[in-house]
Amino acid sequence: MKKRTSVALSVDAEYMGQAVQEAVWLTSLLEDFCIELRTPPIIVGDSQGALALAQNPVFHPRSKHIAIQYHFTRELVHTGQFILKYIPTKP
Repeated sequence: MKKRTSVALSVDAEYMGQAVQEAVWLTSLLEDFCIELRTPPIIVGDSQGALALAQNPVFHPRSKHIAIQYHFTRELVHTGQFILKYIPTKP
């Protein structure tokens, strides 16, 4: 098996950021309907690299162009608004 390139990693991290943006919108919509969530939404992903970027503040030169995406996600995870969880693609 061959390691992923930085391009694939950045795509995964951007998708993680988009998933969190959609979850923020859905959470806001539920609040507009007076539906309160008892626990923070869980965002699952199969990319350990994307999860690491979103949870770890360590800067890496190859990830500089996606900094906004994972900073946004990391801020929401750090404040407890969302939970990120790894789920492997193969059972």
